[in-house]
Amino acid sequence: MSKKNSKNTASGILNNPFEYGRNISSAAFCNRVKERKELKQYIEAKQSIFMYSERRLGKTSLIKKVLSELDSKKYVSCYIDLWTTESELAFSKVYAKGLADAFSGTAQELLDTAKKLFSQLLPSLVLSSSGEAQLSFQLTAATETLDDIEALLQVPEEQAKRHKKTCVVVFDEFQEILKYQDSRLLKKLRSVIQNQEHVAYVFLGSKKHWMQDIFLNKSQPFYRAGTHYPLESIKEEDWRSFLIRQFKKKGIQMGRGEVRQIISITEGHPFYTQHLCHELWNICEESLDDEHIQTALRTLLNRESYYFEAVWDNLTHNQKKLLFTLSRPNPPESLHSKAFLQKYDYASNSSVQRVLIQLSEKGIIDKQGEDYYICDPFLKRWIQDRIDVLP
Repeated sequence: MSKKNSKNTASGILNNPFEYGRNISSAAFCNRVKERKELKQYIEAKQSIFMYSERRLGKTSLIKKVLSELDSKKYVSCYIDLWTTESELAFSKVYAKGLADAFSGTAQELLDTAKKLFSQLLPSLVLSSSGEAQLSFQLTAATETLDDIEALLQVPEEQAKRHKKTCVVVFDEFQEILKYQDSRLLKKLRSVIQNQEHVAYVFLGSKKHWMQDIFLNKSQPFYRAGTHYPLESIKEEDWRSFLIRQFKKKGIQMGRGEVRQIISITEGHPFYTQHLCHELWNICEESLDDEHIQTALRTLLNRESYYFEAVWDNLTHNQKKLLFTLSRPNPPESLHSKAFLQKYDYASNSSVQRVLIQLSEKGIIDKQGEDYYICDPFLKRWIQDRIDVLP
C-alpha cells in the first residue's frame, strides 16, 4: 500500500478504488487473465497482433498491463498513440519520440539517442508546462515528408539486436493511418516489418469497420498479416470477486445478486462497470441495494446525456428509427423480414441495409453472428428511457 493510501486509511478516508476514463492502475484493473496470457504468448512468439473493439472497452489499459508484466531483461516496449496524427510526418515524429523514450534513460540520453537515430528530424529538448524535459522535432528541410521513413521503421529491429532484447511496438488507434492524405505508409510499414525477427507488433483500433478493412481486405498490404484479436466485454463471473473485494474495503457486503444486477446494466463493459461502481462507492455507506444501484444509474445517465444528445442530433430519421428498434428489450430476430419492414415502415431491405452500414461505420452498432446490437449499453438505456418522448 502506498504512503498516500496508508495515510488515507489511517485517517478513516478511503480512496475510491474504481477508476474510469483513463488508463487503469494495477490496483483497479479487473481480471483479463485469459487475454493477458494469450497476448504474452503472441508477443513471445513475435507475432503481429491486431486487437480491436469499440472505444472505452479497455484495450489501452490491457496492453499497458501486459507490457508492465513483461521481463525487462528480455523486452523493451514502445507505445505509440496515433490518435492525434494526421499525416505521415506526424506519424514519423510520434514514432521517433516513442522509440527514443523506449531506448533511453535520462533526458540527456533521450536527446543523444534521438540525435543519433533521427538526425533529419532535428531533435531538441523543450520544457513542458510542468517543467519536464520533452523531445521536439522539426524537419531539416522545408518539406512535409521524411525522406527516408524506411530507415525510421528499421530502428526497432536494429535497436532490439543492439540491446539483445525483443522490442514490442504498440500502435494505438492504428486506423488513423487511413486518414493520411496520399500516404503509402501501410505499404512501407508492411514491407519493412515482415522481415524483422526481433520485434513484436501490436496494432490497436477502436473503429472496427476501418480496422477490418486494413486486415481483412485482400487489397490491403496488411491482409491477414497476423493474429486478429477482437476484445469483448468482461463476463460476470470475472467481475464477481473483483467487485466483492473492492466494496469490502469499505465494509460494504455485496452478494452475487448485486453483482448480477450491476453487470446486467453495464453488460460487462469495463468503463461503465467501473463508472457505476465508482458512483455506488460514493453513495453507499454500510449496505448496497437496488435503490442505490438505480440512483447511481440515473446519475450516470444524466451525466452522459449531453454526449448522447449530440450523437442523436447527428443521426437521420431512419437511423434513429432503427436504434429505437435495437434498443427494445426484445428486438426482432430479423431486420429484413417482410413483417419487420411493414411494421416499421421501411421501403425495402436495401434501405435497412444502408442504415445498418451507416450506423456500423459510425461505431454505434456492431454485429455478433447474425444479430446487430448497440455498442454502448448506456446509450441503449438512454434511448429506451426516451422512446416515448424523442421525435
